[in-house]
Amino acid sequence: GDYQGAIKSYSDAIEYDSEFALAYYNRGNTKMELEDYEGAIEDYTRAINLNYRDTDSYYNRGNAKRKLKDLEGSEEDYQKTVEIDSGYACVYYNRGLVREKLENFMGAIDDYTMSIVFDCNTLNCYLRRAALLANFQKYSEVLEDYNEIVKLEPKKPSYNYNRGYYNTKLKNYSEAIKDYTKAIELNPDYSDAYYNRGNINNKLGNFKKARLDFEKVLQFNPEDEWAKEMVKKF
Repeated sequence: GDYQGAIKSYSDAIEYDSEFALAYYNRGNTKMELEDYEGAIEDYTRAINLNYRDTDSYYNRGNAKRKLKDLEGSEEDYQKTVEIDSGYACVYYNRGLVREKLENFMGAIDDYTMSIVFDCNTLNCYLRRAALLANFQKYSEVLEDYNEIVKLEPKKPSYNYNRGYYNTKLKNYSEAIKDYTKAIELNPDYSDAYYNRGNINNKLGNFKKARLDFEKVLQFNPEDEWAKEMVKKF
């Protein structure tokens, strides 16, 4: 944790040998810890100038540029990283984040897919990819992602709820009911899950079950007009 001491030691090493690439790289990492991103970029650049195939320096320089919101520069460094080493796993996740901000959504989807292949930030990749696919209304693919998400985090109510939502979009009503029921088991106060399950039960003619769901909704949201109407209807 003595970052200033570390910087001095790396600087001393560089003074003895101005072509000591690893010293520049490690000093850059230390500056990252101190949030001196511009200083870190300078050091990573020196390391790259000494070793143009230094993937770690390209990757970390990309991270520093991302911190400074230089998204184009960050993407260029991540791209250089994978050009040198296509198996550099977690670069894909970070490049995906940058591409999202640059509104290159299909490129981001491709990157999250690659990150999943390499099993890096897997849960986050599924979540982010699912969100992007949903924007393109690719609900079958979104559902496939949520199947994996629920496998990874089976006790997260919102993940079961979201899978229920996309099962509903695809008219997989019996599966959606299972998902909303699971979300309610995990969080008995999940008003939206009761609401959505009530709508499906109503659609399927399960009116008694629908009434119970909407009665539950009114316990949490007494002024919900649709729930009031549904309870009166049954």
